[in-house]
Amino acid sequence: MTQTSNSQLTENNKAALEKNHYIVQAGIFSKFENAEKLQLKLHQTGLETKIVDSLNNNEIMHSVSLHAFPSKKDASNYLNQIKEQHNVDLYISELRLRRS
Repeated sequence: MTQTSNSQLTENNKAALEKNHYIVQAGIFSKFENAEKLQLKLHQTGLETKIVDSLNNNEIMHSVSLHAFPSKKDASNYLNQIKEQHNVDLYISELRLRRS
């Protein structure tokens, strides 16, 4: 179980995220404690997750993320497999990186 913040992204991570911008997530929270609770619950079922912080309308949001994929189809296949194996609610989010 790990947490990642936008400030910790290296150039390699940014490049990977540009290629893998469909994210399978379990939830997104304004309170970090709620993200931790979901992360722990998923960890107890055998799922590894990361809490990823992002800024949305000047508010830090904490998303519980499982995996990133280059295509929506790949993300969907993974989501369906995990849902079947672990009986958890998941969704796919598309990451859009701003160019600086």
